[in-house]
Amino acid sequence: MSNDVGLNGDRILELIYREAAVAALAEYEQFGCPGIPTWVVNGERFWGKDRVDWVVEKVKQLS
Repeated sequence: MSNDVGLNGDRILELIYREAAVAALAEYEQFGCPGIPTWVVNGERFWGKDRVDWVVEKVKQLS
């Protein structure tokens, strides 16, 4: 990807994605997530694929 002003669009996107990944990992550590997948809904952690139903119920309660 490039454009008429000589910027390297692929490199720009790579840097943006890297920054987003670093920010996501920092947030993951901030919430003390024990593993993947972990969802944090309104400050409450839900960990593990077997808890998806719990996440759905919590979101419904908050809606």
